[in-house]
Parts: sequence; structure tokens; C-alpha cells
Amino acid sequence: MELGYILLGLVGLINTSYFTLLFYGWLKEPRQVSGLLCRAKKSDCLGVILTPYSRIFGLPNSVLGIGFYVGVIGAFPFLKNGGFLSVALLFAGGLAFLIGTYLIYVLRVRLHMSCQLCYLAHGVNTAILVLMVLIMS
Repeated sequence: MELGYILLGLVGLINTSYFTLLFYGWLKEPRQVSGLLCRAKKSDCLGVILTPYSRIFGLPNSVLGIGFYVGVIGAFPFLKNGGFLSVALLFAGGLAFLIGTYLIYVLRVRLHMSCQLCYLAHGVNTAILVLMVLIMS
């Protein structure tokens, strides 16, 4: 269970780092990736991260995601002790889940877009939250 938690954190970190690199233009979206994972009728990864919904508190969601995943991985040793750090991490995990649920709604219902890497990110967040609860109990 613990190894799965760390691996999920790493997958999330890699995924959100990819979005951050795209957002700031430090990486061009590879055709192989966009063609395989990101393209749908009128959607691609870059198109999704340039919508008004891609920022919270003025920062790209992916930058906040990097902080979340670094925290998830770094605070892992403290998760079982039930102290302030584990409660704060559980709160962050719950918040990431709620925000992700809203963003999937926006993606599908308001923007009529599809983004496989977005689904991956929110699935990872959900799995991390479930593992947090299991590890803490």
C-alpha cells in the first residue's frame, strides 16, 4: 500500500510537471503525445491548460499540483502518526479531490473537451486520497 502511494505521487508529479512545462512554453507538445492522449474533437492538452479554469489563485493548477505531489511524497513518513502534518495532508488530498471533481465537470459539461492526462491526474488524486485514509486508519 505504501509503495503504491509513493508511485501514485510520482505519476502525479510527472503528469503535472508535463502540464507546467507546456503552460510556460518550456516544452512543445509532442505530436505523438497529443495525438495519442490529448486530441479529441476540439481538445488538446495545451488547449485545456489555456482555459480560464486552469488557474486557481492566479497560479496554473499544475503548479499547485507540483506542490501537492511533493508534499504527498515528502510527508509520507508522517502520514501514520496522526499529527498536524498528516491531518493537513489529508485535508489537501480531500481538497484536490473536490477541485478535481469540479474540473472534470467543467471539462466535460462547460467546455465540451476531453483530456486523458487530466483524467489521469484526477484519478491519481482520488487514489491518493483513498490510500491516505487507509494508511491513516
